Amino acid sequence: MTDVELPQLSLQRYLDLVKRRRWQLVPVSLLGLVVGGLVAFFIPRYYVADTLLEHQLPPGAAVSERDEDPFRGVVDSAKTTIPLAVRETLVALKVPEAMTTDLYEQSQVVKGFEAEVDVRDGNNEKGRQHATIRVTYRDRDGARCAKFLNTLVTVWKEKVIRELRERVQAAEKVARDKENTQNGLYESLLSDKAALERMHKVQPDLGPQVQESQMRLREAARDARRADLREKQVRSQVLEATLAKLKQDLEATPERVAPDSATMEASVKDNVEAAKILALVTAKQMSLGYWDEHSPEYRRLTREIARYEKLLRVMMQTETTATDGLVQNPKRAELQAAIEKAEAELAPMRITIAKLETDLLAEDQALAALADAWKQLETLRSKLEAVAADRLRAQTDRREQEEILARLNAKLPVQQVREAVTPPHPTDPNILVVALIGCVLGLGTAIGLILLLDLLQGSFKTVDDVERGLAVPVLGGMSHLETEEERRVVVRGRRRASVAAFAFVGLVVVVVTIYYVDPVRLPPIVRDLLSMLLGS
Repeated sequence: MTDVELPQLSLQRYLDLVKRRRWQLVPVSLLGLVVGGLVAFFIPRYYVADTLLEHQLPPGAAVSERDEDPFRGVVDSAKTTIPLAVRETLVALKVPEAMTTDLYEQSQVVKGFEAEVDVRDGNNEKGRQHATIRVTYRDRDGARCAKFLNTLVTVWKEKVIRELRERVQAAEKVARDKENTQNGLYESLLSDKAALERMHKVQPDLGPQVQESQMRLREAARDARRADLREKQVRSQVLEATLAKLKQDLEATPERVAPDSATMEASVKDNVEAAKILALVTAKQMSLGYWDEHSPEYRRLTREIARYEKLLRVMMQTETTATDGLVQNPKRAELQAAIEKAEAELAPMRITIAKLETDLLAEDQALAALADAWKQLETLRSKLEAVAADRLRAQTDRREQEEILARLNAKLPVQQVREAVTPPHPTDPNILVVALIGCVLGLGTAIGLILLLDLLQGSFKTVDDVERGLAVPVLGGMSHLETEEERRVVVRGRRRASVAAFAFVGLVVVVVTIYYVDPVRLPPIVRDLLSMLLGS
């Protein structure tokens, strides 16, 4: 068989090789067990302390209906924050390793302690009412192990409670400040509303509908006064036009005119002779109507009437001068009287119109100001309602935060259900597991060595090896013939190895059995060694 022609690799070939050399597995496995035990003996052992924490939901915590497990966030937060409390714990315990002034070395020490802290969920089940958090810590010093874990949990609890209180107190302060702000704004708006009501004489007890009805009545009264003003203005304009016409007529009327019959009759009513002449004049004037104005009789009557009127003028005892024969014009006196009457009627009307115009202007301004005031009042009422709602919400938030803070002070959401106790002996890692792993590794190493030795040997072992190495057909074969002496040596060696292995295993079993049944019968050194190895 040449070097390049390696045997065919297959599982069946390996099984055959193991069967042929199975006696070699026993000492190698025992060797692996011994090596595993020695390794386990020299591996550093740690004391493991554990404690249980019960974590309720903090007061006021919002829980979503879609969240199947509201405590998942609590546990995740504990897994993150508990190791972060290691530095404060080391300072509280004044651990010598952490008292160094070298920041890098100090951070490495803290990281080393953090690596030994393990936080797990103790009751990961659906519908739980609280979260059970299991915290474990391992240390080569048993007394420090429990003390450190208890202090770590205490420091973390105080930090969590302190942060919860600070968060609730901050929220309560925000709600209180908001409530004070809303109270001040509400009082300011109330003051503005009262000032506006006093300024415009608005009755605050009346509702908007009543105030609107009063506004309409007031507007109706103003409109009636405006109509009266327009009527008076029209009457004033008519009087002014009439007065102007009278004054124009007065200017066109002469002061003195020839007396007419009426004037003459009034002047001579006390003179009998003159009265007769006046009666005669009147009769002749009436007769003129029967004659044509171009007739001689008409001219005769006219001359007689003129003569009698001239005679009457002489006989009249009036203000008429004898020179012109004229009298004061009565129409002028009538016009003067009409003018005085019109002026007497127009003067108070003008005063009334001016007062009405002033009052209506003031009323319009007052109504416009009142309408604007009501709009401002409506705006203030809306703002007051909004501010009152905000103030109520702020009061509710403040009371809720005060209630949460009271509940938080009454019952802490984090309780240490079971304190860590000093472990009696180190338990990590498990010596039996380490020894078992060493045995398995020894067995694997034995099989590997057997396969390697078989692979490195240059002899043919099977017919396939011969055909593959020589390229000729195999005509026959014969088994390996051992001499009697060789067979006795081989059997004797196998028997010795088996007896030694069984004796060692039996001795181990007997010693372990005695240790568990009556350990005082064992030597102290053996008992201490088994206590350390078996972890009991």
